[in-house]
Amino acid sequence: MKIVISIFIFLLSFSFSPLSGKHIKRVPKNGLRIGILQIEDKKEMTKNFKAIAKYIYYKYNKPISIYFARDSTTLVRGLKYKRLDIAYLDANGVVRALKEAKAKLLVIEETINGKRYNPYVITNIKSGIHLLQDIHTLGVFQKQSLDYKLYKRENSKLKLKYFAINVPSQTTAISRIVEMSIDGILVNENILRKYRDKYRGIFKILWKSKKSLPNFALVTSSNVSDTLNKKLQNILINFNDEKVLKRIGIKRFVPISNIEYKKLLP
Repeated sequence: MKIVISIFIFLLSFSFSPLSGKHIKRVPKNGLRIGILQIEDKKEMTKNFKAIAKYIYYKYNKPISIYFARDSTTLVRGLKYKRLDIAYLDANGVVRALKEAKAKLLVIEETINGKRYNPYVITNIKSGIHLLQDIHTLGVFQKQSLDYKLYKRENSKLKLKYFAINVPSQTTAISRIVEMSIDGILVNENILRKYRDKYRGIFKILWKSKKSLPNFALVTSSNVSDTLNKKLQNILINFNDEKVLKRIGIKRFVPISNIEYKKLLP
């Protein structure tokens, strides 16, 4: 058994790849193919999801390949065309996957605040910025995200004038606030919580949304059977590696239903 697992871990390290529309067709068909929306540093996310993949492997006993994407559109497309079996998505990605790919809900992240979070806009406390109106450059991870749509909707009366800059991950956005190379960033509350202690006394909150959104979740492709979907759900619900869960910033994975997304679906 040790030899099999060690070989698997070795192979797994070569199964982490960037995923794009350009080469998504080359995703292998054997085993489980998992697509991850890269919201944080890839090295950190690889470490976390490699541990989760290893756990699934122990329980499911099938090869697992994990691919990273910088946008939810690529992952939704992967689910739609059956090139991915599982995807880790933000709320916008889940809504699109349900509608466009007929995906099935698997599990959602649960944090100390439950299954939902609020988007924030923060700046560096030394920036001299006190109001949203003072922001000229705003870092945004995925302009199509529900976070950004919510920000614009809740602040529409302010007639804000700023330039939205795409950031490759929210970890990068945090770094830019620390080094003051950008005025403000739109950040997921769960991500902000992870970095507050590390950068204590640096962040200044300018806005917190009135409405909350569902946390990141895992969904399966429509070609995954209900039986397998239930088995995977049970596997993830019972994942209890506290070190990994803490690094992700969650307490556990819990079951999820359409109710979480009912009001978000068009």
